[in-house]
Amino acid sequence: RFFTELVAQAGTAVLKNQKLDQVATRIPLTGTVDDVKTSLWPTIFAVLRNAYIEAFKGEFDNNITLNDALKSLKDDYKAKRTERKAERREKRDERKAERQQQRDERKRTKAGS
Repeated sequence: RFFTELVAQAGTAVLKNQKLDQVATRIPLTGTVDDVKTSLWPTIFAVLRNAYIEAFKGEFDNNITLNDALKSLKDDYKAKRTERKAERREKRDERKAERQQQRDERKRTKAGS
């Protein structure tokens, strides 16, 4: 009995749904309420299937749909486009300032002649 309880507690600790703090599976039971019988191997397989296989079929936190992914991609594209636009504007302003400086120098050289 001690060994059975130890195995059950160890199995519960390993297989417990940590987020919800619960374990669930279908175990085939036979017999009466006073004399319940269960098969060991089907029970073990059911617990393992539920803990490791069925758990992966469930939903993950922060589910992402195709629309969410496309929206994220679109937002990233817009952010990069805005960044490139700002860089181009900055370069244009620099070139404009250089051209204005060259015009001013030409005016000074003409005025000085």
